[in-house]
Amino acid sequence: MSKVRIFYHDTLVTLPVSAGSSRHHEDSVQALKLPRLGNETVNISTTAASTQPAPTGTRIAVVEVDQGVTVRWEATHPNAPGTVVATDDSPAMFGSQHLALGDGWILSFILAS
Repeated sequence: MSKVRIFYHDTLVTLPVSAGSSRHHEDSVQALKLPRLGNETVNISTTAASTQPAPTGTRIAVVEVDQGVTVRWEATHPNAPGTVVATDDSPAMFGSQHLALGDGWILSFILAS
């Protein structure tokens, strides 16, 4: 069975960069703030599966799909009248993606056919 792993974070942090460094040429570098707020694993099949609501403070979700697997996904805002369920017409995702979310958002996934 394929899996999707979701890691919830509250923000990005700016890391220090040495102006004289010959290794890096940007004025800033950002990374996910740790510790993360939570994580979840969802088993994916041909029937849609949803996450629990994102933890309080969530601003970013890192979504990792098993290698070689493509899923279709949807996101539902907590004030929506119902949960949007992933279907074969939903956007595709594979690999690792960063999504901008908020408190209480729910993600839905289905194995792409």
